Amino acid sequence: MKLVPKKSLSQNFLQDENIIRKIISQSKILNDDLILEIGSGFGALTKHICGISKNFIIVEVDKNAIEFLKENFENENVKVFGTSFLEIDLQKISEENFKPIKIIGNIPYKITSEIIFKIFDNANFGNVVSEAILMVQKDVAIRFVAKPNSKEYGILSVFSQYYSNPKILFDVSPNCFFPKPKVWSSVVKFEMEKNIHNKIEDKIFRQTVRTCFGKRRKTVKNSLKYFPNVSENELKLFFENCDSNVKPMLNKRAENLSLDDFISLTKNITHSLLQIEYGRI
Repeated sequence: MKLVPKKSLSQNFLQDENIIRKIISQSKILNDDLILEIGSGFGALTKHICGISKNFIIVEVDKNAIEFLKENFENENVKVFGTSFLEIDLQKISEENFKPIKIIGNIPYKITSEIIFKIFDNANFGNVVSEAILMVQKDVAIRFVAKPNSKEYGILSVFSQYYSNPKILFDVSPNCFFPKPKVWSSVVKFEMEKNIHNKIEDKIFRQTVRTCFGKRRKTVKNSLKYFPNVSENELKLFFENCDSNVKPMLNKRAENLSLDDFISLTKNITHSLLQIEYGRI
């Protein structure tokens, strides 16, 4: 069966064997690892993983590719899921196999953010997803590892560095794909954070980061006025009662705050909201 890349699925098939072997080498897959591959296509990575892992799940949405993968790879150690990765229940898969998942894949660039956030949502201190090695667009990879005070630094940077330790392994030329994309790619490794920074309130952390970057050109203090479901009076109380180390952050912009700054800010907001809820301030 000849597989033809579909533009509607953002498919660019990796075909350079040197790059494929390099990804497999960097993945350090062990025999008993639970591996999940996203978007296997015609099996460029798949054929190598099958020779190592005895517990391998392939996730593919292209109907022709699904048929090809089932015919060529599916057996007692390899399962093919014909669905979108965004529909997969990662926690259930991990629980059924009694181990965390290692994710690998050349992912569709148009849904990179959705895939990444799903992985972070399910990381659960490394107990559901322990790590991910993903091929992404190079400019997005740079955002994962960007530092404060740079134009690339934003929500994706803070979330990636909060939930994991992201590292760009190497870049990949457009010449390594069919068809050739218009951009360079990068292979990024995400090692999931085991402690999630002393278990601060996850929902409030996300709201804090999104709210601050939502009005990127405003100061943090002015951005926080758009914090959901918080009144003007409640914000005023927060500004008056926040810790002395947080007060200077309020006059900066989101792009100037480090991950630790956002964690401190979240702790203060959480504490303030609890105090307000119980009528203590």
